[in-house]
Amino acid sequence: MIKKITLLTLMLFSAMLFYDSQYNYVYTNEDGAPSGNTNSPGDGKTCAQTNCHGGSTIDRSGLITHNIGAEGYTPGQTYTFTAQVDTGGSTFGFQVSPQDASGNPLGSITITDATNTKITGGGKYVSHTLAGILGTVPHTWSFEWTAPSAGTGPVTFYGAFNCADGDGTASGDKIFTTSVEIQENQISGISANTTDLGPSLVLYPNPVQDVMNVSFSLDKTTEVDVRLIDINGRTLEVIHQGSYPVGTFQQAVDMRYPSGIYFVRIVKDTQVSSHRVVLL
Repeated sequence: MIKKITLLTLMLFSAMLFYDSQYNYVYTNEDGAPSGNTNSPGDGKTCAQTNCHGGSTIDRSGLITHNIGAEGYTPGQTYTFTAQVDTGGSTFGFQVSPQDASGNPLGSITITDATNTKITGGGKYVSHTLAGILGTVPHTWSFEWTAPSAGTGPVTFYGAFNCADGDGTASGDKIFTTSVEIQENQISGISANTTDLGPSLVLYPNPVQDVMNVSFSLDKTTEVDVRLIDINGRTLEVIHQGSYPVGTFQQAVDMRYPSGIYFVRIVKDTQVSSHRVVLL
């Protein structure tokens, strides 16, 4: 009799442990997605996996929006982002992260709605809270992002979204993935006529009709990035890039573009400057 009671007690205890582990797992997901599930190249996965949410992912555009202009982000500037799902369900979740191609976080995320959003993964991700899973479609979350330093280049926001049916199981839920790439504004904060690099950057002829010569001089070994960009800040050609020793370096650039205003931007270590070019 004692053995039967002991066996029954162990079975009940095991069942309680199983229930608690399952409950806590589900609750954890409701209170923010586990880090590393944005489907970025660095994360390599989403919540559509065993013991999480069943089914395959569905790629969708337009689920991440922002107030950054077509010219790109300005380094150090703060912008507002919105994550949104527009497909039916009873509970909703999301995870978004700004990363480079290697999965490194770029810029910094700031929570503006602590009731419905939270930061996870040491600041790398923004996700929903328990209160943020409820509502109707379209269901939205908002947050702010401060752009990284000059010379970072393009930043891609990766996101995964869950529209769950609320039945407490891993099946029947829909996982959507999206990404949006934002270019750096290459001429932001720099006067169009700046020549503050003086004789170290020389462009000739200017105005130019066909071929322009670009040269610069260094008095020490320096990381240099020189590129031709258009009026919207888009890179047309990388002229020089890498570590250069002491000396003078020159490159002929074929100006095979429509007539108009262009810029040659040079980054020397952390110093950024540009020079306006008129193409006839």
